Amino acid sequence: LDVAGTINGESATGAGQFLTGNKDNLKTEGLQIQYTGTATGNVGSIQYTRGAAALMTDRLNSYTLTKTGVLSANDGSLQEQYDDFTSQIADFRARVSSKEQSIRAKFQVMEAAIQRSQAQGSQLSAMFAQQAKN
Repeated sequence: LDVAGTINGESATGAGQFLTGNKDNLKTEGLQIQYTGTATGNVGSIQYTRGAAALMTDRLNSYTLTKTGVLSANDGSLQEQYDDFTSQIADFRARVSSKEQSIRAKFQVMEAAIQRSQAQGSQLSAMFAQQAKN
């Protein structure tokens, strides 16, 4: 016969001598108890303590869970910093490009002024040379 009963008041499924906490139980999901006695009713109590491996798994999960883990939070923070730096770089590049265009425009104006000055200098030199001949 299959053992039948509950564990800590939560439903459980019996299979032979084993009683297993049902899926979606808050406290006893997956907990398995072997009962070899013949008495019925409330037959005793069990003190359950989680082992070191289970505690380590919980600790590891607290760091690595995708949405709630500490490392995930750090990763999100790093992503925010990366996005912020990327935005700052884009802004800086735009300012540099604008400054470059401004400097290029001023340089072109300066070159045109130098060409005009050189042309005027050539004209003055020609005039002085002409006057010196006369």
